[in-house]
Amino acid sequence: MISTIIKREFFALLKSKVHIISTAILCGLFLIAGVIGKIYFDKQGGVDEMALNIAKSYINAPVGDIGLSPELAELETVITTLNPAAKILTSPSQKDAAEEWLTAQGKDGSALATLVGNLENPVIIQYGDSNEANATSELIKAALKENAYQKLGAVEPQQLAILQGADQVVIHSVEGTISLVLENPAGYFSGYVTIILLLFAIMVGISSVMQGVVEEKSSRVVEILLSSVRPRTLLFGKIIGIGSFVVFQMTLYIVSVITALKISGLLDSFVLNAVNFPSLIGASFLWMILGFFVFATFGGALASTISRQEDLGGISGLITFFAIIPFYLAMFLVPNSPDGIVTKIVSYIPGFSSFLIPIRQSLATITTWEICIAIALNLIGLALLTLVSGKIYHNSVLQTGKRIPLLQALRGIK
Repeated sequence: MISTIIKREFFALLKSKVHIISTAILCGLFLIAGVIGKIYFDKQGGVDEMALNIAKSYINAPVGDIGLSPELAELETVITTLNPAAKILTSPSQKDAAEEWLTAQGKDGSALATLVGNLENPVIIQYGDSNEANATSELIKAALKENAYQKLGAVEPQQLAILQGADQVVIHSVEGTISLVLENPAGYFSGYVTIILLLFAIMVGISSVMQGVVEEKSSRVVEILLSSVRPRTLLFGKIIGIGSFVVFQMTLYIVSVITALKISGLLDSFVLNAVNFPSLIGASFLWMILGFFVFATFGGALASTISRQEDLGGISGLITFFAIIPFYLAMFLVPNSPDGIVTKIVSYIPGFSSFLIPIRQSLATITTWEICIAIALNLIGLALLTLVSGKIYHNSVLQTGKRIPLLQALRGIK
C-alpha cells in the first residue's frame, strides 16, 4: 500500500503545472547565466586569463619580505618581476622548521610569508592576518599562477601538476587566523551555492508535505484513506513520495548548473580545479535527503494538528524559521570559526548537519570520521523523530475543528 501512496504523491507533483513551469524557468536561468558568463569571459581573454589578471591586481599593495625554500628558488625572478619592491629570503624546506623561522622573522617585522613544498603541492605559511600579510600571500599566489601559465604550452604530466598546484595552494597561519573565504574562494562559493539549492529543495518539499496533509484532512479524504492504511504509513508514504520528487527536481538543477559551468568555461578552468564535484554532488544529495526527512517529518506531524489552510501559515513559518537558522550558521559561522567547538557541536545536530556539513566539506575543514558520526546521529535522531511524529499524526489527523495543542497531540507518549 505504501508504494501506491509514494507513486501517487510523486506523479501528482510531476504533473503539476506550477512545478513544471517553475523548474523549467529556474533551469533556463542557469543556462542563460552560463551563456552570459561565456560572453563575459571571452571578452576578458578566457576564465584562466581573467583569474590571473585578478591575482596580479593585488600585487601593488605593500608587502613584507618573502621566504622561499631552496626547492622553489626559481620563483624569485617571477616574484620580483611582479613586485620589484619584494625582498626574497631563504627559508627552511621543512614545514615545521619554516614555521619557526617565520615566527622569528615576523616578530622582528621582517618576513610575513614563506613558501614551502614544491610546485605541485605548494604551501604558503603566513605570519598574522594583517592587510600587509594578506597582500604578501596574494603576491606569492600570483607568482605561482604566473609561473604556471608560463608553462601552459607544456603537455608533460609534471607541468599539468604544476598548473593544478598553483590553483590549489594551501595557506597556513602561524599567528592570527585567515578567513577561509579568502583562502579557498572556490570552495566557499561552491558550498554556498550548494546550501542555497538545499534550502530551496527542502522548503519546496516540506511545503508540499504540509499542504497535502491539511488538504486531505480538511476535505475528509484522509478518513477514507485511513480505512485501508495505517496513519503512520500514510504520512511516511507521502513524505517518501514527495521526497522522491525533490531528489528528481534537485537532479535537474544540478545538471543545469554543471551545464552552465561547462558553457561558461568555468568547469574546464583551473579556477574550479580545486572543487571535487563528484564528492560535492554526492554530499549534496545525502544531506538534502536527511535534511528533508527531518524537516518534513516534523512539519507533517505539526500540519496534522490543524484543519484549515488558513492556519497553515503559522506552522510553515515556524518550520521555515528552523531551516533558516542552520542556513545562516553555515554561511557565517563556518567560514569564521571552522574548527570552533560550537561549529563542531552544531554540525552534529539533525537538521543543522544538512547545511553545515556540505560547506565544511567544501572548505576541507572536516574529517571523514566526523562526517560518519554526523550521519549516524542524524539517522538516530530521525528514527526518534519518526516515532514522535507518527504518534502526533495518529492522534491528530482525524480531529477536526480548532487547532490541537501540541501537548494534547502528544498524549499517549510515555
